Amino acid sequence: MENILNYICLRKDISFFERAFNQVDALILSTLAYAEWGTVFQEEEVTLSLACLKYLSQKTIDTQPNEKSISSFVPTLIRTLHDAERFQNIKLKNFYEKRIKKNAYSLQHSHLNCLIKI
Repeated sequence: MENILNYICLRKDISFFERAFNQVDALILSTLAYAEWGTVFQEEEVTLSLACLKYLSQKTIDTQPNEKSISSFVPTLIRTLHDAERFQNIKLKNFYEKRIKKNAYSLQHSHLNCLIKI
């Protein structure tokens, strides 16, 4: 398998019931904490599918290069996840983000709760 985008495409229609939640799924959800979810949701609970659609509607191709996420990979991940059945019913909530500018670089601390019902 090439990368997690390839994994999502290959597993997008396979439920967690059919194939159990694994380390790659955990990596995908961990990476989502680096997105700028603040304008999409914060404390309220929202499905990953809806969060992705809201994110994509707010972030045009023109604004995505200005995304402040430490990982430039995050917008691509969200575009790939938004219609993946495997991840559709995951609920996201309690997004928190803090950025600290130190000298020539920035530090980012984010957390996000992901709720999975199998």
